[in-house]
Amino acid sequence: MEVLIASTILAFSVAAITQAIVAGQTQSYEALHEYRALSLAEALMEEILAKPYDDPEGATDIGPDAGETTRALFDNVDDYHGYTEAAGTVADEAGLVYPAPFTDFSRSVTVSDASQGIAGLGVTLYGVTVTVTVTDERGRQWTIARFVQEADSVTEAYSEEDSDSFAQGTLGDSSGSVADSTPEDSSGVASPVPDTVPGQTTRRRRRRR
Repeated sequence: MEVLIASTILAFSVAAITQAIVAGQTQSYEALHEYRALSLAEALMEEILAKPYDDPEGATDIGPDAGETTRALFDNVDDYHGYTEAAGTVADEAGLVYPAPFTDFSRSVTVSDASQGIAGLGVTLYGVTVTVTVTDERGRQWTIARFVQEADSVTEAYSEEDSDSFAQGTLGDSSGSVADSTPEDSSGVASPVPDTVPGQTTRRRRRRR
């Protein structure tokens, strides 16, 4: 009888230990699986961000230009829009296919017009958002996105009150004194007034779809 009880207790103990081991291994596998997915996304994102923003040939439409039929021919950020790699074909920048277990993943890229405002400064930055998505064999997805600013693309906006004050030459410092509307350089010689009018939106060209 005592042997039977001991055997029963041992069986339950072994089952509990086995379940704990399996659960731990599953968690470890999932963590490694996610790490692999994110590493694939980051690798492609780094490749894209290393490219220039503007097209060397002057194209302004988002997406690969005529003749850029392969990834090796992409020469700026937005050329990657619409790029996809099926499971088993995911490759590095040199074109070498990643080995197993990376063969369970696929990748895709989208590039879209975007802007980001800086609160409190009245500044808006224009550019594109690059999104890289990695999908596994079970349909689970990992996505990373980065905003890439267009070179020298800034919109400055002044408040209506500041615009009126500037136009009248009555912008003052914190002590309430009136500032001279014509700036001077260190030599005391008046400098030209900037061409930018307060309240006016200034920016470089934006890309078009």
